[in-house]
Amino acid sequence: MKFSEQNYKDYILSELPNFRSRIENYHSNFKDQPWRNPTLCGELMELVDFYEDLKENERENIEEIKKVFIIAEELAYQGNEEIRGALEVCFFESIINSLGTDEKALSEFFKLLGPASIELCKKNDAFWGTRTPGLYGSDH
Repeated sequence: MKFSEQNYKDYILSELPNFRSRIENYHSNFKDQPWRNPTLCGELMELVDFYEDLKENERENIEEIKKVFIIAEELAYQGNEEIRGALEVCFFESIINSLGTDEKALSEFFKLLGPASIELCKKNDAFWGTRTPGLYGSDH
């Protein structure tokens, strides 16, 4: 299956039903502003916030956290150019930036990612001319 802007959200919601209320809230923000529309990037930023909320009780939510990154990997592997670009910039870059220079946190984060996701993170590093700690470990 190839993911596009038309079907990626259905896939996410089928795998992460607890994410539905966050997406619905995001979309409701636009009801009173018909000149604005929800965006792919905006929806993926909601997924970042969802993940960060899950991290607050990491032990309790570890299976759902893993599922977030299984979904991200599927989208990175099977997504079209727009999906992959939005994942790179709006999802992965946002999480990496929020972790800052905490090498332990970055290393733990990269352990959650599959090869297609790691590829997008490295692509983002190349764009910025950076070398994010933990991204280039022996297992990546």
